Amino acid sequence: MPFYIQFLDFAAQTSLDEDEIYSVFDVVENYWARRIICGYPANVMSKTFAIIHSDILRIMREHQRRGVELTSTYSELLKFVLLRKQGNAVFPTDTQVENEFHTRQIYKIPIDYRYFLFERMENENSKEANDLIVQKMKDNQITIEHIMPQTLTLKWKEDLGENWEEIYNTYLHTFANLTLTGYNSSYGNHTFQEKKEGYVDHKGKQIFGFKDSAFRLSNYLKTCDKWTLEELTEREKILLNKFFDLWPMATTNYTPLENEADIVSFNDDELELTGRYISAFSYKGQRYQVYNWKQMLEKVCKLIYAEYPIQMNSLAVSDYWLHLTDSEDRSRITDNCYVYSSCSTKTKCTVLNYIFSQLEINPSDLEFELIPKSEKLIEDSEDIAAV
Repeated sequence: MPFYIQFLDFAAQTSLDEDEIYSVFDVVENYWARRIICGYPANVMSKTFAIIHSDILRIMREHQRRGVELTSTYSELLKFVLLRKQGNAVFPTDTQVENEFHTRQIYKIPIDYRYFLFERMENENSKEANDLIVQKMKDNQITIEHIMPQTLTLKWKEDLGENWEEIYNTYLHTFANLTLTGYNSSYGNHTFQEKKEGYVDHKGKQIFGFKDSAFRLSNYLKTCDKWTLEELTEREKILLNKFFDLWPMATTNYTPLENEADIVSFNDDELELTGRYISAFSYKGQRYQVYNWKQMLEKVCKLIYAEYPIQMNSLAVSDYWLHLTDSEDRSRITDNCYVYSSCSTKTKCTVLNYIFSQLEINPSDLEFELIPKSEKLIEDSEDIAAV
C-alpha cells in the first residue's frame, strides 16, 4: 500500500497514461506471483516496497542532474530496480519457478494467495473472465478439488500403480492435481472415471463430471481416461506454461548511465567486494549485464564451460566447488555440472579463483562494474551472503 499510494500520487501529478499505470500493476503482480510459487517470505516485502518509488525517483534525478534524456518508462525502471533485488527480496527466474512449481503445496498456502492464483489461472486474460470466482470461493460455492483425493481408496491405489504412495506424497496438493468445481463435497474419493463422467449419488441426484465443467482449469481432464503419473506430469507442464504466459520473466530496456559503475579487475590484489553491488561484468572483452553476484557467478561459469567443457566436467567430478548433481545451494551450469552459489560474495570469488587457477585462465580477463557506494540504488540490509 505505501508503494501504491506513492506511485498513484506520482501518476496523477505527472499525468501518467492509463496503459503505463496498468503496466506497473502488471510488474508488481508478476513479482508477487513468482514469489508465492517459490515460497519466498512475505515479511521482506514491507521494506522492499517502501523504498522502490524513491529508488526510481533517484534514477530520474540522476538523469536530470547529468542532463541525459531518460527514455525508459516508470514500469521499465521498476523492473530494473526489482531485478537487482537480492537475498529474500529476489525476483524469481524461470528456472526457480519451474523447480518450485513441481512440488509447491498450493493447497497449504495462505487462502488469499490461493484465491489470487486460482482466479488468475482460471480466467487468464480472457475477455469472458468470470469476475465472481473469488467471491464464490469465499462463499464456498466454488471450491478447490483434489483430482486424486486426499483419502485414497484401494481402487485409487490400484489405478495409480505400484508407486502410488510416492505419487500421492509428491502431487496431492500441487497445481497438477487441483482444479475448481462446484461439486467438491460430492466428488469425495470417487474414482477418476466417476469424477470425469459424472454419476448419480445415493439420493438419486445427478452429479456432473469434469467433462461438463465450465472451468478452463478442467479442460485437460476432459481428454483423460485415467489419472496416473503420466497425466499429472502432463498437466503440470500445461499449467506451468499457463503460469509463464500470465507472468513471463521480466526484462528491462533501462541501462544505467555510463560511468556510473566503478570498474575493478578480478586480478586486483586489493579487491574488496563485500557490501558492493554489481551491475555488469566483462569477460575477455565482452560485457554482460547482471543484477546480482549470483547471476555473475552463473554466467561466468557458463562462459567458461562453453570454452572448456571437458575440464569443467572434470572439476565437477572432483566434487569441490563444482558438482555433478543439483541441490538447493547450487546453480545449474549445464547437465551434470553445478556450481556452489549460495554463499557470500567473497566465497563466490573464491570459487572463481579456484576455477581460473585449475583451468589456467588469466584473472585479468574478468572485470566487474560496481555501483558506487555513494550512489547505491538499493539499500537492503539483508545479509549479502544470501545472494
